[in-house]
Amino acid sequence: MKMVDESGMPDGIVEKTANALGYFSDCSSRAARRMLPTFYAKRDGKALGVRTDSVLKSAQRIQDSNLDEETKRIMLASLSVEYSHRENVNATVDIAIQSGRIHDNSSMDELGDEWVENFVDHVEKVSDEETQRLWAAVLSGEVNQPGTYSKRTMSILSDMSKSDAEAFKGFCSMCCGGRSISTGIEYWTQPYIILDDDGGGYNDHELAYADIARLDSLGLVLKDSNTRFQAGSQPIFCISGTPYIAAPMDGEAKLLTVGNCILTPFGNELSRLCDKGTHPKLHSIISKDLDTKGFYLLRVG
Repeated sequence: MKMVDESGMPDGIVEKTANALGYFSDCSSRAARRMLPTFYAKRDGKALGVRTDSVLKSAQRIQDSNLDEETKRIMLASLSVEYSHRENVNATVDIAIQSGRIHDNSSMDELGDEWVENFVDHVEKVSDEETQRLWAAVLSGEVNQPGTYSKRTMSILSDMSKSDAEAFKGFCSMCCGGRSISTGIEYWTQPYIILDDDGGGYNDHELAYADIARLDSLGLVLKDSNTRFQAGSQPIFCISGTPYIAAPMDGEAKLLTVGNCILTPFGNELSRLCDKGTHPKLHSIISKDLDTKGFYLLRVG
């Protein structure tokens, strides 16, 4: 019985043939950067990562070698997988650049080797365009401001199913925040998630209890938690691009407690990929809740 290494190849094949074929399975940071072409090269219309002709040449070298047929088959299969992975990375980088989100003064050189390797590990397996667009937004955000997306946040995103993504998107639609349409000011993300009286959901059953529980298990939100604003402060809630303050009805300073669910640091990072405060019922839900606490929404912009 033949032993196989972690790549799925019979033990020793890569070592025996790498020099002869010019084919290397390099998992170092240099490999990660090779799989993630520089943005400036792409902007100038220069070579994009792995070329089809170079892959064909590598395949031909394998075919023309003196290796046995089983080894050739394994090497060709591995080459095909590597090419597919690189194409997935290239496609994601292309989307990031074409989105126009990357600042002109940004550079991939500011990204740490570990971050790049983790990004490539996740993206190389993503072939559908919708998910590639999410990862492209992650890349754009990190290039513009290194440290925006942590290793843990990327791991959570990679583990999320489409239903998880939809649930989180719905959650963010019930979060105040985003950019003011009138002033351009960017406001922080403040979830306004209220447990329904029957305990079966949140925000008049617009959010399912099971979905929030799933987001909690993923590490994106914390159930049964709230945000408290000190007496005298007037928190701003940005709803559909319009900022409001929670003003006390009697003009007296008082403590304001908001919601039954908050974002974790990882959820807050991931919320940057979503539109916030856009749910059509959010304004009425907040107004109703504030009314029971002696506050009202006062537009400030």
